[in-house]
Amino acid sequence: MRSRSAAFHPHRSPRRPRTTSTTTALIVALVAGGGPAAPATALVPAYRIITVWLPLLPGAPTLGALVRLKVV
Repeated sequence: MRSRSAAFHPHRSPRRPRTTSTTTALIVALVAGGGPAAPATALVPAYRIITVWLPLLPGAPTLGALVRLKVV
C-alpha cells in the first residue's frame, strides 16, 4: 500500500501562507529602527518581489537560450 503524502492530513486545516525568515527579519529591522509596522509589512514584500522575482522574467528565457546554444 502506498503511503500518503506528508502534506495530506484530512483533519488539519489548510496551510497558511508563510513568510520567509529574511522577510520577517527585514520587517523587524525596519520597525526596530523606528519605522511604523504597517508600511514596513507592506513594503518589504514589494521590495522582495522587485529585487528577487522580477529579475527572473528576463533571466529565465536568457538562461534557456544559453542552454540551447550550449554556452552554459
